[in-house]
Amino acid sequence: MKVEPGLVSVKDLLLKAHSGEWSLWLPSFQRRFVWDPADIKAFLESLFKGNPVGILLLWRSKNPEDSDPFALRALVGEGKGSENYLVVDGQQRILSLLLLLNGWRVRVGDMEYSRQPVSFNPTKYVLEVGRRGLDLSEGMRASLGLEGTEDLKRKYASEYVVRLLDLCGRIASYEIPVYFMDLDDERNPLERAAEIFVLANRAGQRITNVELMLSYVSGALIPEASSIVRRSYDELQCEFKDLDSNALIRYSFGIGLDLKQRQIDDVERFRSAVRGLAAQVDLTGRSVLARGLEESIPFFRSAIGLVRRCVGSAAPYYLTTQLSLIVLAAYMYSRRYRDPGDVPEADVEAARDWLVLVNFHGYYSTNPSGRLQKDIETVKDSSGTFPFDDLLANIKETRGGAASITLPHLERGLGADLLRRTGQPHLFLLYTALCLSGASDWEGTLIRELGPESLARHHIFPRSLFRAVGEEEGYVSGIGNVTLISPALNSELSDRPPADYLQQYGEELRKHFIPTDRELWGKDRFEEFCERRAELIHSFLRDRMPRVVK
Repeated sequence: MKVEPGLVSVKDLLLKAHSGEWSLWLPSFQRRFVWDPADIKAFLESLFKGNPVGILLLWRSKNPEDSDPFALRALVGEGKGSENYLVVDGQQRILSLLLLLNGWRVRVGDMEYSRQPVSFNPTKYVLEVGRRGLDLSEGMRASLGLEGTEDLKRKYASEYVVRLLDLCGRIASYEIPVYFMDLDDERNPLERAAEIFVLANRAGQRITNVELMLSYVSGALIPEASSIVRRSYDELQCEFKDLDSNALIRYSFGIGLDLKQRQIDDVERFRSAVRGLAAQVDLTGRSVLARGLEESIPFFRSAIGLVRRCVGSAAPYYLTTQLSLIVLAAYMYSRRYRDPGDVPEADVEAARDWLVLVNFHGYYSTNPSGRLQKDIETVKDSSGTFPFDDLLANIKETRGGAASITLPHLERGLGADLLRRTGQPHLFLLYTALCLSGASDWEGTLIRELGPESLARHHIFPRSLFRAVGEEEGYVSGIGNVTLISPALNSELSDRPPADYLQQYGEELRKHFIPTDRELWGKDRFEEFCERRAELIHSFLRDRMPRVVK
């Protein structure tokens, strides 16, 4: 292995990617892009302030598709690059820069990632998420000479354009430390790259990224088995583009091949177990490894369908942990329910209650392997109906406070930010309540029938009411002030205060848990409005889900 340290400016990286001189690829062990707009804004702020942003590890490869057959190219260039680099470390940062370059959209393989714009506030010289200011992407493209400044000057005041270009120039000139690696002389370059990733991200600690582990032990997998997992993942992503391969791999090897979750967590034990399975064949001469994967994976798809039936079409996207899919898939597999429509209605309700409970409390965020294994065994050892009571007993035994959802639990969401990952538990709870209440998107379509791209997080009291006087924090993006409606209507309502528009939605107000007392629609009663709405959500869920909402 040869390693060449260096520096690459943001300008050079973006221009080389845009021209096609560099082709940037994501190796198979990389996780999906998870940064939200606030993460991207914080990264870009670090660049223009000159703060450290870490190093990049780029694997130089003559043919990336031979180096890693499952690598995906980030498609922003104008042709096949003369230099190919697989991003061993720095994916989130590099894709954030490509989003900045490309108008906040970037393709990776067959997938497109998009994010809310990051804008420049020229009066305060700060960055903000959303379109309240000058679009930073437009400024960066002009700064790099990819577009002229005439359009900017027609849209914005000249002095603001000057400030925007100054800020973009500072970002473009930032030099990021980079290590260029040549691995052609390695016996297994992909495994070596994965090992380097581990050392860079885990400081030599035990690997816990299961997707990474699959690539790390890929040499132990027979080609057929590896192909089954990768093909299944690609097919499932067509239905659920945010699918985390961690959950699929834990399920496939834990249920289909009966490995313990702690075995899957430990790279050496995992490698040893996979090698043992790879050496076994059944009576027909077929690999036990390939057969077990092929037979079990379809039930993971069934579990995703069950989540949609339990709550709504967009429910998989709002889950706080996709690990909960593993337990549902184990249930579908053990009962041989390929079609979610075959699950009895009583089991659907029990599965829904359990799903909401574990996702709201982040039950698998601590000791995931131990808790998953116990729940998997509980499902496998039971028969007939969904074992809600037994699974609830597991929760009470290991984390008693997560055995129910109370009003104080829900009220913590008043100060949460439902636009960010930290607010995901309360967003999922809100989504569930809206689906169960029969709420629509305010344009006639039931929320439970809509996909995530057709639902916008709408501020009932617009953020602009508070931003003007520096009241950005507090309840503004909490569960008391956010609901889900159509993106087009959300844009149309924009900055209108609730007293100007709520009255036209009649019965929908009740289904969205919006207090109908018009005296609460004034800004001076905002906190009272939010607290009342939290009470309405809790009261509704307590009636509909009495097993878990107390």
